[in-house]
Amino acid sequence: MNEQSDDWILSNIKSSNSLDRNKALKLVYHRYYGHMTEFVLRNSGSEVEAADLFQDALVVFYTNAQQPDFALNCSIKTYLYSICRNLWFNVLRRRNKVINMEELPEMPEEDFIKTLLKTEKQMLIAKALGQMGDGCKKILSFYYFERFRMKKIAQLMNLANEQVARNKKADCLRKLRKLIKQRPGLEKNLRSPNE
Repeated sequence: MNEQSDDWILSNIKSSNSLDRNKALKLVYHRYYGHMTEFVLRNSGSEVEAADLFQDALVVFYTNAQQPDFALNCSIKTYLYSICRNLWFNVLRRRNKVINMEELPEMPEEDFIKTLLKTEKQMLIAKALGQMGDGCKKILSFYYFERFRMKKIAQLMNLANEQVARNKKADCLRKLRKLIKQRPGLEKNLRSPNE
């Protein structure tokens, strides 16, 4: 399993087969956990913080890799490293710590900045989703992250039909938007820098 390439990992993460996705994520976890957590430990973090951070980075990586337009122009290791650096930078910034950031990831500066901005936005959205009820979290995750069709979502959530699922999704999106508007600074942070 350790011989698998980044292309193999990405292909399996995009697969509709959950066993293939799980194999790929397990490989990513085993291959990069030590390296990523070592970075946190060297920069004022604990073992627990390192483990939590890597889990968050994996969620961001998985979510991004599921997007149809996702294209990786660096190695998975570099991409994960940039996500971990950004997430850990935010933790340290909140603590007002001096940051001793190590070598920059091997990606062009423009791509690196785009990755950091996208990661930050996804973490903010994930936090907002975390404040919603289980029903809304499920339906929005099924639709946007798992990319399930409405018919399948209706079945999974024991809803009467696709239209009921659509209505529920629209209602949950309204609630999410309202929640984002109620949180100071969150709406501003979710806008693209060009807006």
